[in-house]
Amino acid sequence: VTVAEITKLAWAATLRKYTRQNDIVFGQVMANRDIPVKDAETILGPLLSTVPCRVRFDDDVNVEQTLLQLQADRGAMMAHSHAGLVDIKRWIGVDGDLFDTLFVYQNMPEIRKITEEAGVELLEKFSFNSRSLEYTFELTVEPSIITKLQATASYDPMKLSHTDAQLLLNEFDHTLYMVCDIATKRGLVEKLWHLSPFQQDLIQSASTGVNMQLPYEVLHHAFEDQAQKQAHARAIEFEDKWLSYGELNAQANSLANKLSTFCVKVGDRVAVVMERCLEFPIGLLAVLKVGAAMMPIDAKFPVERIMYMLDDAKASVLITTEKFRCDFQDISIQKVYVSSHDLARDPITFAPTSSQVVTRDNEAYVVYTSGSTGKPKGVPVLHGGIVNVLSFRSANVGIAAG
Repeated sequence: VTVAEITKLAWAATLRKYTRQNDIVFGQVMANRDIPVKDAETILGPLLSTVPCRVRFDDDVNVEQTLLQLQADRGAMMAHSHAGLVDIKRWIGVDGDLFDTLFVYQNMPEIRKITEEAGVELLEKFSFNSRSLEYTFELTVEPSIITKLQATASYDPMKLSHTDAQLLLNEFDHTLYMVCDIATKRGLVEKLWHLSPFQQDLIQSASTGVNMQLPYEVLHHAFEDQAQKQAHARAIEFEDKWLSYGELNAQANSLANKLSTFCVKVGDRVAVVMERCLEFPIGLLAVLKVGAAMMPIDAKFPVERIMYMLDDAKASVLITTEKFRCDFQDISIQKVYVSSHDLARDPITFAPTSSQVVTRDNEAYVVYTSGSTGKPKGVPVLHGGIVNVLSFRSANVGIAAG
């Protein structure tokens, strides 16, 4: 594997972190001195061409394999490197730009590879260009001596600030080191998501504001307070049925008692797998009352997807309705089948035990991503976080007490 492939993968992985996509395309300048044309290396004048470079990431594949695939792709592309961008766009039916960043590797034949002993150091230089550039960001990497690479970048100041461009180059520097380190250890591509310490600190500082007193310690206390103040007000409705705050709270208490028989407590995760119905919010509220984190899941998802999420989150109990008893019979997890009608007929009060008392630092819920960039990923949200958002952001979207 050559330095060109290593730096190319590092650039693709950097763009991947910024775009959150596993399919990355950027422009690549080809020297074309090794094209299958007799005596091409003796031709005077430039043979340069700019072609799209596509890199597809799979978190479960190791970095070394990805580098080898890049090398194979480059070999396959050589036979078509004469094709111009105008022709390529016409062939694939694209009117706009194929990419907005450009990668250039200035090849020096005497430098063949980056070894673990040699390491990598980037000399970061920017050439500020005030005119409108063709690309938002252009990166040129050139070996200087065996232990160093020189990276020069130019950017369109109408689209990127100098600070943003510097951050992008800094992240490339960090990612290049990660590619070399992970490849030598035969590590997986998923580790290339790792952000540089500076980027992590930047995100942390941008996400931290002034500490303010929250009106409620945990999420369900806000609902229970409303249930006391407006017990007879309509809380939820579905089709021609509805429940008041008092009725919803009472039915959630009854279900919370059932969950207690399964020893559900703080630190557990409980999946609520249903379609839209009255039982859905009842299940979510009951999970919060026993101190567990709720996992709302659409019952229309494929069973295999649901099973993956349950296993990934290590859910202890599944709450659903009788409608899905047969659909979920092969899922080896404790199940509770709930009916609003049955809960209303046999109301039971509920008081949490010491193991079911949560704080703002405990999980309120776990929501899974769509999985468009690979497998669905669970995102835990703490009570303090969701109470903070609901308390101080509701007014921005016009949500107020009814």
